[in-house]
Amino acid sequence: MRPSARKKIGLLYAGESSLSASYWRQWLSALPELNIIADVVPIVIDGKRRQDYTLASIMALAETIARHYAAVDGFALLYGLDHILYASAALSFCLTGLNKPVLVTSGVLQPQDGGSGGKTDVGLKANLINAMQAATLPLAEVTIIYGNRLLRGNAAYRVSAADLNAFDAPSNAVLGRIDFSIRLLERNLRSSSRTKLALASLSDRVEYLILTPWLTAPMFKRRIADAKALLVDARQCQDLPRWMRVYLESGECKKPVAVLTASPEVTLSSRRVALLPIGTPEAMLAKLAWATAMAKTPEKITSLMVQDIAGEFTV
Repeated sequence: MRPSARKKIGLLYAGESSLSASYWRQWLSALPELNIIADVVPIVIDGKRRQDYTLASIMALAETIARHYAAVDGFALLYGLDHILYASAALSFCLTGLNKPVLVTSGVLQPQDGGSGGKTDVGLKANLINAMQAATLPLAEVTIIYGNRLLRGNAAYRVSAADLNAFDAPSNAVLGRIDFSIRLLERNLRSSSRTKLALASLSDRVEYLILTPWLTAPMFKRRIADAKALLVDARQCQDLPRWMRVYLESGECKKPVAVLTASPEVTLSSRRVALLPIGTPEAMLAKLAWATAMAKTPEKITSLMVQDIAGEFTV
């Protein structure tokens, strides 16, 4: 490959351990395989907001990607396994007008005291190499690459805590498979955006409730009173409780509510309620945070919730 044809890939680490820029570059120097794939551009995220997996850390990550967007051809990101679905979904809504690949994979670096390197297990190394390779491909969205699958980030879900393929997605959200190389399923890819990248905000005033027999009307009303919007996970229920139906359809409920349910028995007429027959809770929570930041009225928020914004309604 000619030097002029080589791509620059921004490589970010968002982990609980705080790593200095010098350590990050030193750790990467121990993986020369990465520079065979592309020119690696190590990027350090704002240290004050990256140590915990919070909304602030996700926004710091989105801001970092936006700041370096013009300088690289794609991004590979190492993120904690337990929160990778939330981060991938949130980034898909934060980074509007995306026309470069953002590959998210999992791995936690463990710095060794007094040593020049960190512990790099085989799985982390393989995931990182695959992420770097995929970041050079013609992708225009946020994706998860883990094991031997490339998945749409806001449609993926967890299937295992320990297997090689810890995540899966609906068939139309499987973007590629990995054997000796990465084979893209082009029919499932999203088209590149014709607009410039823009950074959208996420509201920190959204609540998430799972519908169980322990949820009472007073509890529900207290939670929604403290929030700007509420996501109700009713996927395991055939129908909503009568008290919830009455409340959501009455004039008493002033806040936007999104209900995640696949049951045809759940029907609500209020314009302040959005029924979501498909979608993951991680993606719908991120989407609700985005819609709440974007729109000023409950009706507009629920209208945005039922639209396919970033491929999250893949079926």
